[in-house]
Amino acid sequence: MQQVDAMPYAHEIAKLFPQQGEWSADDYFRLPHTEHIVELDEGTITVGDPLSEGDLIAVRAIHHSLKAFAGGWGIGKNVLFPRAVVLSEALIRQPDLVYIAGVGKAHLRENIVEGAPDLLVETVTPGPRSDALQERLGGYVWYGVRECWLVDVPEQTITVYSQPETTELGSTYTHVARARVGSPAYSRALSGYQIVVDTYLR
Repeated sequence: MQQVDAMPYAHEIAKLFPQQGEWSADDYFRLPHTEHIVELDEGTITVGDPLSEGDLIAVRAIHHSLKAFAGGWGIGKNVLFPRAVVLSEALIRQPDLVYIAGVGKAHLRENIVEGAPDLLVETVTPGPRSDALQERLGGYVWYGVRECWLVDVPEQTITVYSQPETTELGSTYTHVARARVGSPAYSRALSGYQIVVDTYLR
């Protein structure tokens, strides 16, 4: 059977959109829905690949775990991807999962999270997100995200970056803990929440 080559992308379509460095939040939200990870940072658009099947399994497991935790206490909102998190007019991220406590800076409006969620989860995958990891973490802490979980499926680890309540926002994550297979990852932003790594990364 003769193999059929994939049709090439119509790169000329890019001429219908702003040039890099000139994108606005309004331009961003005019883009069509996609499973790709699309983000805006100071007028520049980045497009990453969709999550792998392994990453999807891990994120969904954390989603269900957080949902059970929140339901038990009757607090918060647990939001699965893909959602745009608008940290400012110039910075829009698309983490894989966010948690919004009952009282906080973030608000959910349709498919958009406005403001800094209390906790967000991202998988560590090759692409724009991992290439600028420290910059991303710096932006999250600057805008008030209290905790960031980085899930590395191939390495079977979860790294928790967090700020205690007494730390002034906008500085740096003061607590970093890495959980490996067989050990729990603990949240400081959500007191009492934990998940054992090997329940979802194997």
